[in-house]
Amino acid sequence: FPLFSVVRFANSECGASNSFNGTCFTKRECSKYGGAASGSCANGLGVCCT
Repeated sequence: FPLFSVVRFANSECGASNSFNGTCFTKRECSKYGGAASGSCANGLGVCCT
């Protein structure tokens, strides 16, 4: 059994909690691209990055 599993999900459009549309990324990816995490997506596994 692996100690951890890699979670992958589509980087699809999402509705952010700040009334903007964003893209679903991991929190780390959102920071890497200079975005702001606003709400969650992918069943809570990602953040809506604006």
